[in-house]
Amino acid sequence: MNYTMSYQDKDDYDPVKPVQRIDLEARAYRLAKKVGLIMTCTRRPLSPSNLGGFCLIDPEDNCPVYGHQYDCTPGEILEWIRSHYNIN
Repeated sequence: MNYTMSYQDKDDYDPVKPVQRIDLEARAYRLAKKVGLIMTCTRRPLSPSNLGGFCLIDPEDNCPVYGHQYDCTPGEILEWIRSHYNIN
């Protein structure tokens, strides 16, 4: 499954409907919690180190493990978790 959609290409047509996007985010939040990670989205203004997407954080040391610049989509986070934790 390829869930990726790029935040860098916002001007392009996005075939993912808003309801599907919300469902994809919820799925990513649940899977991150299941493996012991925290998925966060940014609320700060966009900057070179903050691209407006999502990030995975390890709660033990409060360090990002994926999406250090908040540059990931929920689909990319799902794929990363599934590949690193061998979840189908």
